Amino acid sequence: MTKEKIIEYLVELDLYHNSDDILIELLADEIAIYKAAMDDIRSDGTMSLQTDITRNPDKEPFNIINRSVAVREKSAKSIMNLCKMLGLSSVERKKMKMEMEAGEDEFERAFKDKN
Repeated sequence: MTKEKIIEYLVELDLYHNSDDILIELLADEIAIYKAAMDDIRSDGTMSLQTDITRNPDKEPFNIINRSVAVREKSAKSIMNLCKMLGLSSVERKKMKMEMEAGEDEFERAFKDKN
């Protein structure tokens, strides 16, 4: 997802302010990192077979966790935090909806009372 697409989405939700540009740029970067890590995991798997560092022929090869797994997890957390800061998470959208409903004007309350 590009910075422009994120801004376009925020504008549609009436949540965009130019002071959010740095957060949006970070979000776009984190999404790119997440996708690259996922591509690596899909191609190499979550575990990889490693030979002994000392190159001792008597030692058996062993499995280690693909480093991209940790990168993916860190990026996912960053993405969730940035989405929360920008009001893009479902929880934040629900909070905003509740705040908007709590801020009803007299006309809206009167209309609801009639139904």
